Order: sequence, then C-alpha cells, then structure tokens
Amino acid sequence: MWKSEKHLCKIGKTLDANIDKALEELRENKESNGGAVYQVIKTYFRHRRSCEECTITWGRIKQEESK
Repeated sequence: MWKSEKHLCKIGKTLDANIDKALEELRENKESNGGAVYQVIKTYFRHRRSCEECTITWGRIKQEESK
C-alpha cells in the first residue's frame, strides 16, 4: 500500500482546501455540474507544476500480517 505526503506552500494549501470545499458543495447541491470542481482542481495542479515548494512524496506502508 502507498501513502502520499504533501509538502505545500501557503498558496498550495489554500488551493487544496478549495478542492475540498468545491467537492462538499457538489455533494450538497446535486443539481450543479462539476465545472467548478474541474476549475479548482485544474488551478491546483497548474500551481503545483510551477511551484518549487509544493511537492508530493510517496512512501510504501508495510502491511501487517494477519494471524
């Protein structure tokens, strides 16, 4: 199993939180389209691509053996 670790700058953290807010609004208001969510995610990834401070590292998690 893999786990991600986010190291984001202030702008990156704000954009990441905006994704959560947009998804929550979409869940609450089923009639709206996903266009707002798409735009927020697109903005987040564009920022991450150009920002030197924002990095995501992946690490493998050891799975406990079932007895």
